[in-house]
Amino acid sequence: MAVRWTLPVSGTEEAVPASALSPVADVPAAPTVLAFSNTPNTADANYVGLQWTDNSTTETQYIVEASDIATFKNPYVIMTRIPNDEMPDIPYDANTIVQVAPIRPNTS
Repeated sequence: MAVRWTLPVSGTEEAVPASALSPVADVPAAPTVLAFSNTPNTADANYVGLQWTDNSTTETQYIVEASDIATFKNPYVIMTRIPNDEMPDIPYDANTIVQVAPIRPNTS
């Protein structure tokens, strides 16, 4: 896998040098079984409930991102810092793809 970044001044993309990368320990396990629920917490018909299986014991919160492109090239954040015991409602759009990622507490 190649990691690339965009240079802020020129706007050009280049490969990130291996010397700028380092391994990360204790990465939270990703959630699985992401599903929509037809019984959201709100009565608004434009929202659906979002549920997932929590597979991590080290996360404290989640971030929910969405995109209308399957590759997630330009995702946008729907919600940030969702407590790990809360299942949120999100706006419903049949063309939106959703992903959920755990947030590890800052240990530094």
